[in-house]
Amino acid sequence: MLSSHDPENLYCVKKESPLLLGLGEGCNYVGSDINAFLEYTRKAIVLDEGEYVILGPNEYQVRSLKTGKKLKKNVLHIDWDVETSKKGGFLIIC
Repeated sequence: MLSSHDPENLYCVKKESPLLLGLGEGCNYVGSDINAFLEYTRKAIVLDEGEYVILGPNEYQVRSLKTGKKLKKNVLHIDWDVETSKKGGFLIIC
């Protein structure tokens, strides 16, 4: 969601569908799958049901939808590449 009250930030809610953040340098990303931003960053956060994120270009806050409290989330470091992810993570031997 974009708001005229906070035009610098994007608000995203995790409700029933996957929601991930990609943490880049000077730019952050949001998607339902790591592949959406894998070519731009190797750092990701997976949101759990009932969480939302306030996402700016250089910062983010993950919060509880129920309480509004700020949450600390683990950052995943992705070590596989785009081509591997397109193959479903399976090794292809020709």
